[in-house]
Amino acid sequence: MSISEIMNKCFTECTEDTALEQVYERIKKCDHGLVVVVDSEAHRVPIGVVSERSICEQLILRGKNPRSVMAGAVMDSRIKTVREMDPIDAAIPQDKDSITAVVVTNDKREVCGIIPREKLPSAVDAAATHSQGRVFINTNVRRSPASSEIPAFGWIQ
Repeated sequence: MSISEIMNKCFTECTEDTALEQVYERIKKCDHGLVVVVDSEAHRVPIGVVSERSICEQLILRGKNPRSVMAGAVMDSRIKTVREMDPIDAAIPQDKDSITAVVVTNDKREVCGIIPREKLPSAVDAAATHSQGRVFINTNVRRSPASSEIPAFGWIQ
């Protein structure tokens, strides 16, 4: 199973100098709540992600003015970049809490998907089972006999 099979293909991008208001509008477009920050529009190499949490940390905890803050000031650079054809077990880090997201890139190093940290445990579980999403049902079910079929026990009436 490869990364491309589990990645979220809904993602948005911005550069470091994108205004915070525009970044927040892009966060709301996808359900995972992340915007990938790229180095430039021309190269599109991922350097970090912005989430609502990282915005709040900068604005509330550090008391910054939201009108003067750009995406580069609030981005979280704790990302892991992997290729879309990499196997899942080689791409997922051992310490999932050390990263914010796994950013998936293509052969040109351009972003083509994302896996938020919250989705990593399920991705690791899917890789560990080596399952392709099939469900196997045991049709040889062993039934226990009904109470009327066991006359040897004194407590059964």
